[in-house]
Amino acid sequence: MNLNQVVQRIKALALKHKMVRSFDFGDISNFLNDKESSYPACFVQDSPGSIDPNGRITTYNFKMFLLDLVHVAEDSKGNELEVQSDMLSVAHDLIALLDSYEYQDWKLSSTPFTLIRDEYPDVVAGVACDFSISVMYVKDKCAVPKSGPFLFEDVFNKEM
Repeated sequence: MNLNQVVQRIKALALKHKMVRSFDFGDISNFLNDKESSYPACFVQDSPGSIDPNGRITTYNFKMFLLDLVHVAEDSKGNELEVQSDMLSVAHDLIALLDSYEYQDWKLSSTPFTLIRDEYPDVVAGVACDFSISVMYVKDKCAVPKSGPFLFEDVFNKEM
């Protein structure tokens, strides 16, 4: 699986959840400053990943934000806690879907989470989950697009 396929599957699963109205992928600051954002929302931001040629595994690292608007009133703290609790429940659901036995082509890692609150420009709260998805890396140098043979001697002689 490539990055695009991984992100599209995460998006499809997130949008199937009845409590998620929108999904986006990219930089969280762009999402938070977007006036068109609809809540509750699932936002996924990429983090540095890794390619293990010996284990033949590619690991994609992500941070998933599940956010909803906080009703600012006399009991704002109580409303904030309610939103965080609801979004944590959504996180449980999405992690269960991502880790489903139906998906044998990837492996989900453990997912630490942080409760969050933000005020730009909307007052939102929710949860941020860090997770990794590992997929098989097919180390096939024969499939590399190239012209002519690719030999160590050719590379070594060009550098000299």
